[in-house]
Amino acid sequence: ILATDIDEKVLTRAHVGCYDQRTLREVPTEILARFFNQSGRQSCVDESIRNVVRFKRHNLTEDASPAGMDLVLCRYLAFTYYRGQRRRQAAERLWAAMKPGAALMIGRKEELGPLEEEMFEGWLGAKVVFRKRI
Repeated sequence: ILATDIDEKVLTRAHVGCYDQRTLREVPTEILARFFNQSGRQSCVDESIRNVVRFKRHNLTEDASPAGMDLVLCRYLAFTYYRGQRRRQAAERLWAAMKPGAALMIGRKEELGPLEEEMFEGWLGAKVVFRKRI
């Protein structure tokens, strides 16, 4: 698992993996019990999970995209804040990073536009999950 962000502080926080319980209020109890350890008022991602995640600073519009991704979670960035050519470039970079048939998940308040729909098709009946078009 490769986790990327442009913000080093965000990556450090994610690497530590400890969160105030309020921020995890939407996480199902079964998931919290199975994959998190309680540490005072915080819940921390179990070390066995953290050990399979690699954290890397990455700028979607400037840095080379990783290759061979099976699943890309791109929520509340490219399809929220980017417009025009910048948005198209970001979509192309995501598409290039993905294996044929790989999945893209966007935020629930986001939508793909006509240009992105050339690269991705709706999948599994979900409004936020798409498959790479070949």
